[in-house]
Amino acid sequence: MRTCQCPSDFWEVLPRMYLVAKHGQLRKIKQCLVESHDMSACDEDSCSLLASVSITNHLEVVRFLCRFPQLHCNVTD
Repeated sequence: MRTCQCPSDFWEVLPRMYLVAKHGQLRKIKQCLVESHDMSACDEDSCSLLASVSITNHLEVVRFLCRFPQLHCNVTD
């Protein structure tokens, strides 16, 4: 499996919370939550935070995120 190749300007394009979750970085996700980052973050294709984490097979992150009632599980575009 290849790792994600993010564009060089990804921090400007995608919310930080989305990116750290997509890469399965649980410690950084917790830090983002402390800093009040948006849990409803989506990428440019309207792929939600939870969907992206699920697709990238980071089960521990999925379990962690599902504890938060404010997480939008049914995002539509």
